[in-house]
Amino acid sequence: MFSQLISRTIPLQLACVLLTAGCAVRAAEPADDAAALLREGKTQEAVALLQKTLAADPKSVRVAFLLGETLLDQQRVDESAEVIHKALALAPNAPDLLQAQGDIEFRQGQIGAAEMSYKKALRQNADHVQALFGLGRVFHAASFNKTAAALFRKAHELDPGDAAIVGSFARFAATDAERQAALEKYLSATRGEDRRRAQWMIARVALAKFLNGRKTDVLVSPYASTSIHLQTLLNGKHVHGVSLAVAVNDARSATLELDTGASGLTITRRVAERAGVQRIADMDLSGLGDDRDPTGYVGFAEKVRVGDVEFQNCVVHVSDKAFSADSDGLIGTDLFDRFLITLDFRKHQVRLDPLPGPAWDGVAPVDRYSGPELKGFSQVFRFGHDLLTQTSIGDAQPGFFLLDTGSNENLISASAAREVTKVRNEDRFQVKGVSGKVNNVKMANEVTAVFAGYRQVLREAIALDLSGLSKDAGTEITGILGLPTLILFNLTIDYRDGAVKFVYDPPPGL
Repeated sequence: MFSQLISRTIPLQLACVLLTAGCAVRAAEPADDAAALLREGKTQEAVALLQKTLAADPKSVRVAFLLGETLLDQQRVDESAEVIHKALALAPNAPDLLQAQGDIEFRQGQIGAAEMSYKKALRQNADHVQALFGLGRVFHAASFNKTAAALFRKAHELDPGDAAIVGSFARFAATDAERQAALEKYLSATRGEDRRRAQWMIARVALAKFLNGRKTDVLVSPYASTSIHLQTLLNGKHVHGVSLAVAVNDARSATLELDTGASGLTITRRVAERAGVQRIADMDLSGLGDDRDPTGYVGFAEKVRVGDVEFQNCVVHVSDKAFSADSDGLIGTDLFDRFLITLDFRKHQVRLDPLPGPAWDGVAPVDRYSGPELKGFSQVFRFGHDLLTQTSIGDAQPGFFLLDTGSNENLISASAAREVTKVRNEDRFQVKGVSGKVNNVKMANEVTAVFAGYRQVLREAIALDLSGLSKDAGTEITGILGLPTLILFNLTIDYRDGAVKFVYDPPPGL
């Protein structure tokens, strides 16, 4: 979806920078040759050359940095960490190495450690562009969005040619007058991107042109407390989802599954055509699954109404693929991000209340509020629309679990599960996501998850490869707390401040 944070690692641009800098002062060296190989897309040859060069000259900061960042971009995180750790032992104050360490820690889900590494790099060089950018990502994930925007802007001023920096500047820091040019510049500067990311940017440019400065998802109903009926979706006696009735334009209401792991509105083509949604640009959807991402497009609806809450100028994602038999699509809870959102599963309600603290227009970046009204809330980290809560399983180090009411099972990464319990092959369960059926599903024996001050036993959690989700998010996702766990709580979400409150209140019979 549109809200994903721009990925940090752009090795081809990194290679260009190093190659240019190297040639300006000396004849070509192995690092220059490796950079040239990266520019040609010959990543494995470049890695082999860098590894050989570093073995001969372990003190080369330049080689270690390029090798570490290249391995990280290839999702070889442990190898990257080993390279940078050894290099820092020899050059502990090298800002490039400290920045690379921050990048690795961010990818590993060690957000606090990444913040410290980026700040150490900036103490050595206050204008270190990538450290500024990395620190911006840290603050953005922690909902210090005003601070993050200032860091993205400064990084952009220092290096307006870096594609990742331009992308984040366009998304989170640019003024309306700056955004369109920044988006087009990002698209023109990007090379070698996969189909989904290139399509994502093309659609975003087309959307910006279509909107011509208009704000999206504008709340036009009163900003006041209200409640919306929450319907339970059943498969026999098994709850497999919850849904809201959503009216798009003047069409009759559609049943959309309420999904904390989704963003905005995603509807079927049939519902979109019935509602007269205007098509803007092709846009495939993405999510869990090993099949091809379903095709679709980005559309525009004049208005969307959910209960007594109405929005105008709404961006709608349209899927060519049908959803479940009793659902016409998805509605992400982030649509209501101007409100304090309470999912009360016992009373079958979504309650919306004004946010505590300073007034917010829902658009301007602000730093998180932490007043007394938020007592009892736990911090979550935001990666786009994803809400990640620190969770421990067994004796393993805490990791990030995604809060996902759209998942009808609890999931855990197979690698994490093997650290704390036995994992077995399982043919009884079939896991499906937006991108189809998941292959190589396994079952983990009972594990205890600790999050937000609660201990919850996850019996027969499904174990599978979550590396694709982690790569897309830009940080390690250890598991997913799905509806079977979340339905045991009243869940109050504050998107502005990156805070969630869990109150144990299971519905009868659970």
